[in-house]
Amino acid sequence: MLLCVTLVTLPPVLPLLESVLSTGVHESTYDMTRQAVVCASAWFQLGVALPDCDRLADNLVALVFQTGSLPHHLALGLCELILDTLSNMVTHPNTHKYPESCLQMLHKLLVLRQASVPFYQELLSSVYTLFISLCESHSRLLLDTLLVDGASKRDILQVLQIILECSDSAGVYPTEETTSQLAFSYWFILQDDIIGSETQHYSLYVSMLSPVYRRLAEILLRKSMLPETDETWTSDEKELLRCYRQDAADTMVAHLTCSSQTSSPWPPQQLRPTNLAMFYYQMYCYNVLREDLLKLLHSKLEDALLKFDKDPSQWQPLESCLHAFLSVSECVQTSETDNLPKFLATLQKLPFQQLDVRVMSTVLDAIGAYAEWINGHPEVLTSVIPLLVMGLGTPQVAPSATLALKDLTRDCQNCMGPFAHHILQASQDALRCNQLKLSECVRLMYTVGRVLAVLPMESIMNYLNQMLMPYVEELHVLVTLEINTVTKLAILSRLKMLSMLFATLDVQGEGDISRFPQPVFLVLQRILPVIQAIVHVWCSDAQVIEVVCSVLKNAVATLLDQSLPLVADMTQILVKSYQLQPHPAALDLARQFVIMYGRNKSHVKLMQSLLCELSSITLHMTAPPHCQNISEYSDILEAFFNLLAQVLKKNAELLASAESLELEKLFQCGILALSVPEALTVKASSSFLVNFISQSTELALLFSVVQSNGESLTLRILRNIGGESPRSALEPLADLLLTMNKKHCDSLSRWLNTTICSEPQPLPRSTVSQRELFVKMVLRERANKRKLQETVREFSLICRGLVGTEYAAKLSPYF
Repeated sequence: MLLCVTLVTLPPVLPLLESVLSTGVHESTYDMTRQAVVCASAWFQLGVALPDCDRLADNLVALVFQTGSLPHHLALGLCELILDTLSNMVTHPNTHKYPESCLQMLHKLLVLRQASVPFYQELLSSVYTLFISLCESHSRLLLDTLLVDGASKRDILQVLQIILECSDSAGVYPTEETTSQLAFSYWFILQDDIIGSETQHYSLYVSMLSPVYRRLAEILLRKSMLPETDETWTSDEKELLRCYRQDAADTMVAHLTCSSQTSSPWPPQQLRPTNLAMFYYQMYCYNVLREDLLKLLHSKLEDALLKFDKDPSQWQPLESCLHAFLSVSECVQTSETDNLPKFLATLQKLPFQQLDVRVMSTVLDAIGAYAEWINGHPEVLTSVIPLLVMGLGTPQVAPSATLALKDLTRDCQNCMGPFAHHILQASQDALRCNQLKLSECVRLMYTVGRVLAVLPMESIMNYLNQMLMPYVEELHVLVTLEINTVTKLAILSRLKMLSMLFATLDVQGEGDISRFPQPVFLVLQRILPVIQAIVHVWCSDAQVIEVVCSVLKNAVATLLDQSLPLVADMTQILVKSYQLQPHPAALDLARQFVIMYGRNKSHVKLMQSLLCELSSITLHMTAPPHCQNISEYSDILEAFFNLLAQVLKKNAELLASAESLELEKLFQCGILALSVPEALTVKASSSFLVNFISQSTELALLFSVVQSNGESLTLRILRNIGGESPRSALEPLADLLLTMNKKHCDSLSRWLNTTICSEPQPLPRSTVSQRELFVKMVLRERANKRKLQETVREFSLICRGLVGTEYAAKLSPYF
C-alpha cells in the first residue's frame, strides 16, 4: 500500500517543492520555505530516485546562498536543515544504483565549500558532515572514479581536501573544538577500501593518495599535541583527550594488521572511531605511507628537538612526535633498519633534566613499545637502557620506566647481560628510596628476576642478599607487630614482590639441571618459617592468605621437581592455613601440588594425606549442625570440587586408593552442592560428579558409591530442573545426565522412573505424560549434549510454568 501511495503521489510532490523553493526565501515566506525543506527531507528518507532530485538539489543549494537577508538565528537554523536534507538525499541506500548521478551531485555540492554567508563558520560542522556522509556512503565509487582522469577525479580530490580541513580544525580538542572527530570514520572506510582493492589498483591508490596521507600525518602531529596545562579542564574533558590519544593504542594494538596485501577490514567495525582518534589516524597513515611516514616523523622529531633547544617551553611538538612513534610501533616490522635506529639514537640527545614529565613518560612508553623490535636489533640497547634507568630515579615517570623495563627484559632477556649491573643497581636504589608505589615495586621485581636469571649463580646470590634479604628480615619483624592496616599493607607489599621474583627468576635452561639448587629454592627455603608465622597470625585475612598462596604457587611453578625437598613443609603450611581459616586460594594451591607431585612415588602418600585433610575439613565445615546454609561456603566448595575434578581427570587412582578418604561423603557433598544458587559452584560440583561417574566403571570403589547414591543424585537433578535452582545452572545438569546415561544406563532408567513418581513431586506443573516423555528423551540421548541441553531447558520451562511467556519464546522455538 505504501509503495502505491508513493508512486501515485510522488510526481506532483517534486514539482510543488521545486516551485516553492525556487522562489527564494524571505522573512515573510520563511515558514513556508522551512516546511518545504522538511517535506523534501521526509521524501528523501523514504526514497526518491537520485536523477529525479537534480532540480530540487539546485534549489536547496541556492537557498543556502540566499539566507543572508534573514535574521541570524533563522538563517542558521534553515541552513542546517537544508544541509541535513541534502545529506538524506545523497546517503539513501538506493543512491548506489545511480553512480553518475552521485558524481554529478558531488559536483553540485562543492560550491557549498565557499558559501558566502556571514555565519559560515558556524555552519562548517554541518557542511563537513554533509561531505563526509556522502563520501562514507559512496567510498568505493569515489575510489574507482579516481582511476579515470576527468572532472569527477578533480572533484573527489577536492572533497578529500575538504575532509582534511575538517581534521585540521583549529583549536584544542575537546575544549576549543569538537569538529575534527567528524572525519575519523571516513578515514577508516577509505583505508579499508584501499587495502581491500585489487592488487593492480592498490599501488595506484597509494601513489595518488600519498600526498593526502602525508598531509593527514602532519595534521595529526599538530592535533595530538597536549595542552600546555590542563589544570582548568574538567575530568570529562581530560578523559576525552586521554581517549583521543591513548586508549585506542592501549586496547587495539594487538589487533593491528600491517600487511599491504591483507583483505580483512581493519580495525574491527564494532569499535567507535570517535574513541580511537589519533591512533587510527596514525595507523591509516602508516598503512599507506609506511617507511615514508617514519622518515617524516623522524624529520619532524629533529625539528621539534631543535625548537625545544631554543625554547624549552615548546615541548608539545616534541611530545607529539614521540607519541606518533609510539602509536605506530606495533605496525613496524623487525626488518625496518633505516629509521628506527635513528629514532632511538635521537632519544639520547634529549635533555632529560629539562623535559616536562609528560614528555619523559612518552619517551619511556615508546621505548617499551619497541621492545620486540629491539630484540632483533640489540645494538640499540646501549642507547635506551640509560634512559630507562634514569627514569627509575624520577618518581613521576617511574610507572612508564618500570613498564618499559618489564617489556624490554621480557622480550630481550638474553641481551641483558652487559646491562645487568646498571639495571640492578638502579632498581636497588629505586626500591630503597621508598618513593615507588606498590604496583611499581612489584613490576620492578619482574625486571630484577629476568635480569638476575642471565647472571652467574654467585652474582645472583650477591644481589639477592643485597636486595631481597632486607625484605625477608622486615617480614620477620612485621609478623610480630600488632595486627592493623599499616602492618598488613607492609606484609602484602613484600609478599607480592617475592611472588613476582619467584615467577621470573628461573635460571634453569631447557634440559639443564647443573645449576641446582636454583636461587628461588634457596630463598624459598629461607622464608618458609616466616611464611608459616604469617599464616598463623593472619589466617583470618583473605588477602594475606591469597598472596601467601601466590608466593608458593609461583615458586613451585618455577622450580618444578626441584622443589620436592620443600613440598612437605609447604604442604604443612597449606594444611595449617586451611585448618585455621578455609580459603579458596589454599585449595587452588593444593590442586597444583596434587597434579604436579601426585604421580611421584615418594610423594604419593603425602598428596593423599593432603587430600584427606582438606576433604575432612571441608566436609566437617559444610555438614550440619555446623552449617545451616551451605551457600555461605559456595566459593570454598567451588574451589574444592574443582580440585577433586582435576584429580579425578588426571589421576583418579590417587583418590580411589587413599585409605582415609571418605568417597561416599564426598559424593554426597557434591550432590548437596548442586542445590546452591551460585552457578559456578553448581558447575564445579557437576564437573566433580561427572568425572567421578566417568571413572566409576574402571574403579570398583567409585562404582559402588555411584550405585548407592545414584537415586539421590537423580532426585537432586530433577528438583533443580523442576525449579529449585536458577535457570543459568541447567547446562551442567545435562552433562550429568549424559554421563550417567553413558556409564550407568540401566540404573539411570530405574532411578528416573522411580523419582518421577516420588512425593513430594520434584517436577511440579508437569503432567504424567510430559514426565514420561522427558524420561524417554533423556534415555534416548547418549551422544548429543546440545540436544539433551535443549530437552532439559524446555522441560524446565514446563515445570516452572513459563510456557507461553516472552522468555520461553526467546529461549525455545517450541514455546
